[in-house]
Amino acid sequence: MTRPLILDVKNLGFTYGTTRVLHQVELDVTEGELVALVGPNGAGKSTALACVAGPETLGGRSHTGTIHLGGHDAATLRADARARWLGYLPQNLPADLVLTVEELVWLGRHPHLGAFGLRRERDARAVEDALADCELGPLRHRRACDLSGGERQRAYLASALSAQPSLLLLDEPTSALDLRHALSLLQILKSGSAAVLMATHDLHLAARYCDRVAVLHDGRVRAFGAPDEVLTTELLREVYGVEATIVRDPSTDRPIVLATELAP
Repeated sequence: MTRPLILDVKNLGFTYGTTRVLHQVELDVTEGELVALVGPNGAGKSTALACVAGPETLGGRSHTGTIHLGGHDAATLRADARARWLGYLPQNLPADLVLTVEELVWLGRHPHLGAFGLRRERDARAVEDALADCELGPLRHRRACDLSGGERQRAYLASALSAQPSLLLLDEPTSALDLRHALSLLQILKSGSAAVLMATHDLHLAARYCDRVAVLHDGRVRAFGAPDEVLTTELLREVYGVEATIVRDPSTDRPIVLATELAP
């Protein structure tokens, strides 16, 4: 049975000044699916996520094309309704936040608290689950500004998870994490209920954990499909300018990308 679409992007375009950053981008994410958005620096990954996240992330600029969230035209959704639908974790996170970790995670729960900010049992449970999933219990009373980069990244992720969104938009969520916490994060995302669209440079983690991979190149979707269909030596040479060897992981039968040298 086909899973329902959580995100459906059609003909997405975006321009910074006179520079066209995205060209007719088409993406979709189904319920419970983990999709990686990969590509070289400047390909448009962060911009694509920001367009889906909403106009507040675009500095007042608007995109072309359509974005539907759970069948609803995102352009017609109020900011509070969109906040209940999706969680967004940008690449550059504030480092000077004086809230404690626990307060930050409760902040992520805010869209569900109602007009009077009443905290119910289910809200507290969502916060505790997020803290536990991201292994933040011992840090819950520390201020976010006093954490290391990786700890702070986990705290912001827990804040997004506490909202229990239908869709998570994550921009380089493992960039500041050590190997253990990066693997833990992907396992959390893989086993969670939210669909995920994740921009990443880590092709190994994308191939191992993601259901599909979308490759952006020069603002266009160059390929979109299962990891073993998309991550080929030919595509890596064309998009990344590298020669690579693709081997199979004997435990998962997933592809492992071994970049060996620059392409001539």
